[in-house]
Amino acid sequence: MRKATRHPADKRPRLAVVVPVYGNEGSLPELYRRITAAVIGCGVELVLQFVNDRSPDGSQAVLERLAASDARVRVLLLSRNHGSFTAIAAGLAQVADCDAAVILSADLQDPPEMLPEMLACWRSGKKVVLCARRRREDPGVSKFLAQTFHTLYRKFVMPEMPPGSFDFCLIDRCVARVILQSSEKKASLIGLIVWAGFDRAILEYDRAERVHGHSMWTFGKKLSYAFHSVVAFSSFPLRAFVLLGLAMSAFSFVGIVYVFTASMLGWITTSGWASVIVLELVIIAVLFLGFGILGGYLWNNLEQTRKRPLFIVDKSIGGSRGTAPNHGNRKRHPRK
Repeated sequence: MRKATRHPADKRPRLAVVVPVYGNEGSLPELYRRITAAVIGCGVELVLQFVNDRSPDGSQAVLERLAASDARVRVLLLSRNHGSFTAIAAGLAQVADCDAAVILSADLQDPPEMLPEMLACWRSGKKVVLCARRRREDPGVSKFLAQTFHTLYRKFVMPEMPPGSFDFCLIDRCVARVILQSSEKKASLIGLIVWAGFDRAILEYDRAERVHGHSMWTFGKKLSYAFHSVVAFSSFPLRAFVLLGLAMSAFSFVGIVYVFTASMLGWITTSGWASVIVLELVIIAVLFLGFGILGGYLWNNLEQTRKRPLFIVDKSIGGSRGTAPNHGNRKRHPRK
C-alpha cells in the first residue's frame, strides 16, 4: 500500500478534511471527486481522513478502494457505532499534524466547493471558519424542530452560535487541540468549537437536499443531542427549575394562608378533594421534571469521570503511522 510522503521543500500548509461516514455508500465517490477538485489551485497539501463509524452498508469497501487509488486518502474503521461527534474526534486525532482541519459531512448536503473561500478566511488569520446554514432543504417537520431548537439554543445557552447553526467548518490546529484535550463524550463538538472563543469568520450557504440514502438521525438521537448540547454548556434548565420551584413555593404559601384563613372564618363548606388532587398532580409533575433535569447533569458528570476510551480504532488504512496523539485505544490483532 502506498503511503503519503512529504518532500522537505514542500512548504504548503497541510489541510485535513475529516469526514464521518455512516450509511453514505452512494455519496462517497462523488464527495471524493468534489473535494479533490475544490482544492486544486488552493496551494495546500490535502489529507482526506474518512472515519467509518461502523456503517451498516458497503461504505468500507468504497473507502478502501479510494485509499488504494489515492495516497492522500486515509480510512479509519471504528470498532462500533460511536456517534458522529466521536467519529469526528477520532478523525481529528489522526490528523493532529496538519495545519488545519475541515469537518464535512458525507451526505453531500454541504458543498465542498466552499473550501477555497474557507481557506482564504483561514489564511487571513481566522482560527475558525463556520459555514452557517442560511436555508435548508429538509422535510417541513424536521426544519421546524431544528429552527425552534437553534433559536432557543442561541437565546438561552450560547448566543455566539450563528443563526441556523452549522456542521460544516474549518478549524485551526490549535482549536482541534482544544477539542481533543477536552475528551468529552457527550458534549457537541459544534458547541465546543464556538465555546472555545477563537477569532472566527462566518460564511452562509444553502443546505442542499439529500440525494443519496437517508438520514440516520432518528428523533430519539436528535432529542438526545439537544438535551446533551444544553446541559453540557449551560445551567439554564437548572436555574429555570429553581425559579419554577420558588414560584410554586410562593403559590403554595399563599394557598396555605388562604385555606387556613377560610377554615377559621367558616368559608369552606366542601372538602375540596378535586382541588387537592389537581394541586398534588401539578407538584408531582414539577418534581419529576426537576429530578429529570438534575439526573441529566449527574449523568453527564458520570460520563466524564469514566475511564472508557473516547473511541476504539479497529483498522487504519493509508497515511503515516504514529503521528497522532493517543486519544483512544487500538484493537491489537495477532500477527500472522
